[in-house]
Amino acid sequence: ASRVVASVGDGANDVAMIQEAHVGVGIAGREGSQAVRASDVSLGAFRDLGRLLQLHGSYSYQRSAIIAQLSFFKSWAFCLGQVLFAWSSGFGGTSMYDPFSIAACNALLFMPICFYALNRHIPAAAALQRPAVYRCGPGKAHLNSTSVWLWFARAVFQTAITYVVTFASLGAHHITAEGHPPCY
Repeated sequence: ASRVVASVGDGANDVAMIQEAHVGVGIAGREGSQAVRASDVSLGAFRDLGRLLQLHGSYSYQRSAIIAQLSFFKSWAFCLGQVLFAWSSGFGGTSMYDPFSIAACNALLFMPICFYALNRHIPAAAALQRPAVYRCGPGKAHLNSTSVWLWFARAVFQTAITYVVTFASLGAHHITAEGHPPCY
């Protein structure tokens, strides 16, 4: 089993342990700042450790899971549309998207990423009162094979609808046998 190890230390004697762990947490204290300098995350006091793990750990996992799947979705939808267009145009090598459309798509799909980067799926007070919320990460509640397949299904569905509506509105003769528009 691959486990992620976090180590917490507050002095020079903890530096090796902090550096060896996957996530090192240094506590600023009387023993100096060596542990803080060697750590990935630094805290002002031990009392902040619960908030770091329960609240920020839960938020970080949920945000990362959704943003990763949204990025996959964007890539799948983009590529599937291109594959459908290539198939219908006789694999002529023509791109379905012009450069402006690609830039606009990336800019528009960046906005949900910004939204999810600030998203809090549960209020801070509730997350601190319910330690079970933290178990979503190790339990893979937001990022698992089922959720990835659901995002893939969304991409396929949305691409198919977009493709059908777009090319149905253009009529039957929107592409010649050579894979170009009739006015090319």
